[in-house]
Amino acid sequence: MAWAPEDSLVIGISSRALLMLDEEDRIYQEKGVQAFIDYQCQHEDRVIELGVAFPLVKALLHLNETLGSEGKPAIEVVIISRNHPACLIRINNSLQHHGVRIRKAVFTGNGDPLPHLKALKVGLFLSSEERAVKDALAVGISAGLIHGGPEFAGQLDGTPIIAFDGDAVLFSDQSDRAYQAGKLAGFKAHEIENAGIPLPAGPLHEFALALERLRENYPIESPPFRIALVTARDIEFCDRPIRTLRKWGIRLDHATFCGGMSKAVALAALKPLIFFDDDPRNW
Repeated sequence: MAWAPEDSLVIGISSRALLMLDEEDRIYQEKGVQAFIDYQCQHEDRVIELGVAFPLVKALLHLNETLGSEGKPAIEVVIISRNHPACLIRINNSLQHHGVRIRKAVFTGNGDPLPHLKALKVGLFLSSEERAVKDALAVGISAGLIHGGPEFAGQLDGTPIIAFDGDAVLFSDQSDRAYQAGKLAGFKAHEIENAGIPLPAGPLHEFALALERLRENYPIESPPFRIALVTARDIEFCDRPIRTLRKWGIRLDHATFCGGMSKAVALAALKPLIFFDDDPRNW
């Protein structure tokens, strides 16, 4: 049977996040579409270097060896790009050179990618362009502006880790707003007042749920990948995040409550494949 978006967790990735296309984008911005097309045709045999998202994509595709069944991948990576189709041959050649097989791609020629994100039921869209990420989030699609590179792709005990910040990422920014309005005292009062109420869902809530569904048939002691929470909260304020995740059915494998410590310290030890955070200081 033909593949359908419902068969997999669909990860959308922009071509500029997957491969290093900065020079090509400069030509497009400064000289226009025809110059971009001419450049791509003249360089079709030149391999494009790896982009910041490549290690993550490779690791996610590797998970299909464990998670896939009945010939349908548990995770389907789709390139969804505003780039002109003139770069398709070069991108395909580069992916083959780098040893990654991506079967599906949409190149809109500067058209709106949102209809394609919706049609493909994308569970997570990663891009190097802030506008594209904000557009996806505005229509309820989990999305992230990706930073970093190969040095950030790590493992712990051989099991990949996907890590999330809590407030304004997994959860809404409700508690963050309470802190901004009343500093620590206001935040503490807000958390005490709402202690028995689960935190509202945030922009990455649906993606986290989709990850849990992928591994729901695996025992907690041997998951195919681990889900981690790395939050700026003190442990004093752990109740609502932990109880909320429990209510959602997300089995948390690791938690770090930084309590004023830099998240970089925690992430250096954890070495996640990717960390989702709303604060640019942690990117």
